[in-house]
Amino acid sequence: MRVITNEEYQKEISNEAFVEQEHPRDSDGKFVKKGTGSSGKSLHDKRIEKFVEKNDFYIKRMLEKGGKPNATDLEIAELLDKIGKESKIKTNRTFIDSNGDEITGTAKYEKLRKEYNELTSKHGKEEEDAYRESYGWKKGDNYRWTPHNDWEDYDTDYDPPSVTKEETEGMMRKYWNDMSRNEREDRYSYFFSKSIPYVNEDGDTPEDLRKSLGEDHSIPSDYFFFTDKKTRKQFRGTGMTEEEIKERAEHGIGSATIHHTDGSVENKIVYDRPLDYSKFERKNIPSKNFHNEKWSSDEREQSRKIDKLWDDLTEDERSEITHDEKIYGDFYPNLQSDQEKSFYEWKQKNDGFVSETVHDNLYS
Repeated sequence: MRVITNEEYQKEISNEAFVEQEHPRDSDGKFVKKGTGSSGKSLHDKRIEKFVEKNDFYIKRMLEKGGKPNATDLEIAELLDKIGKESKIKTNRTFIDSNGDEITGTAKYEKLRKEYNELTSKHGKEEEDAYRESYGWKKGDNYRWTPHNDWEDYDTDYDPPSVTKEETEGMMRKYWNDMSRNEREDRYSYFFSKSIPYVNEDGDTPEDLRKSLGEDHSIPSDYFFFTDKKTRKQFRGTGMTEEEIKERAEHGIGSATIHHTDGSVENKIVYDRPLDYSKFERKNIPSKNFHNEKWSSDEREQSRKIDKLWDDLTEDERSEITHDEKIYGDFYPNLQSDQEKSFYEWKQKNDGFVSETVHDNLYS
C-alpha cells in the first residue's frame, strides 16, 4: 500500500492537471511512461469516484453544482461512511454527545462522531469566512448561501438571509411585469376573487340563516334538518310541536346539564341542525380590478380593460402575491440554485485555501 504525507497529497492535488498529462501513474500509484498507465485518473479523482458510486449525497451535490471536492471534503465523506458502518454495531454502551443527548454506540462510534463534528465545524468556519471575504461581506450585511449556513435563519416572512426586502421587491416587480397582461389578470383573479361555498336563492349564507333558528336551534326551517336520535334519519320538523321535537330530535353541541347553587338542575338543550345542502349553491365573486370601473353603465367605455403593473397594486396586494410566491412558487428555489452554483464555482477556483492543519492525518 502506498503511503503519502499530507504535504505530498496537497501538492499532487494542486498540480493535478500537470501530473495527469505528463506523469501518469499505474494502479499502485507509481509513475510510468506516458501512454502506458492503467488509468488517466489521479488518486484524488479515484477517491471522488468511490463516493459517487456509493451515492454519497454530500459529494454528488457538490459535483452537480459545478464544484469539485477538495481533500477535506473527502475526509468528511469518509468519516460519514465510517460513522454509518460503526452505528450498525449493536451495543448497550451509551455516551453524551455535544448536544447533550444520550447516544447508544461503541467507543469508536463516539470517537468518529467527535472527529466529524470537530472537522466539519473547523472546515465550515474557514470556508464560510473565506467566501464572505471574497464578496466583501461586512458585519450586518446579508450573507449568501453555503452548505455551512444553508439559509436556515429565515425571518417570519420567509426571506432567506442573503436577500434584502428591497431585492425581493425588485425581483417581484420584474416577475410580475414580465407576464403578459392576461397572465397578470389571471394571477390577480386567483388571489383576489372571492368564493362563497353556500348561498341560497336570496343570497343568504348558512351563518345568516342560523340566526333564525332560535337560541336552542329548535325552530323548523326549510334550510336545516333535525336528526332523529333513535334512527339517525333527518327530518324537517315542520308542523311539529316543541314537545314533539324535543322528544324526537337529537341534541347537539352546546347542550349541557347545569347544576345551580340552589340545588336545582337545568337541562340545557341545543339541537343538532344539519344543513340541507340541496338548497344552496356556490357563488363566485370575480375580481373587477382589471376592468375600468370609472365609467357609468350607459357609456361604451365601461367594458374597456385596464392593466395593473407591480407599482399599480396596493401594498397589501403586493404583500399577498409575494408571500404566496415565496412559499409555493419557484422564486427562492431558483434563487438558491443560482447561489449554490456561485458558491461551488468559487470553491473550484479557490481550492486549497483551507489551512493544512486540518489535513495533518489525512491518508497517513
